[in-house]
Amino acid sequence: MKLKTVFVSILLIPVVSFASAFPSISGKTLLNQAIKVPNQASLQLLILGFDMTSADPMEAWVRGLNLVPSSNISWVQIPVIGPVPPFVDGFIKRGMKKSMSKDIQRAFFPYFGNKKDDILKSIQGSETLADSSTPFIVLIAADGTIEFAKQIQASTENIQFIESKISKIIVR
Repeated sequence: MKLKTVFVSILLIPVVSFASAFPSISGKTLLNQAIKVPNQASLQLLILGFDMTSADPMEAWVRGLNLVPSSNISWVQIPVIGPVPPFVDGFIKRGMKKSMSKDIQRAFFPYFGNKKDDILKSIQGSETLADSSTPFIVLIAADGTIEFAKQIQASTENIQFIESKISKIIVR
């Protein structure tokens, strides 16, 4: 009996050690609406970018998944910029606002906080980013548990894969 318990415990250790929680971050969208991630209410789809060159690939995910404000999933684009002086973030936000429609601004949250390394650790296990252009697609449960995280380009196959992942998680 004890051997069986030890064996089951050994099997569960890797699962527990890889389960990760997304760090709590908050701020304001480009429409100046307060936002909190995780939202503690529903599944969230995050499209994370870590460089200016990730802007177009992030937008490709929004178009490919046909994400609109009325989508049946809570979604948000988050360019992770990191800490900047307060007057600089205003310049950055104004530049971003000029390049996108108000519909998208509602779900666009430039993150200027100091948790970039924590975010990277939670989604890939390391602070080092080998590819800064390709966005991460992250699915977070209401409790903050990361259900899925992968750095991936928007292609027909990958979009179908993510849609399938979302459907399976929502059904559970």
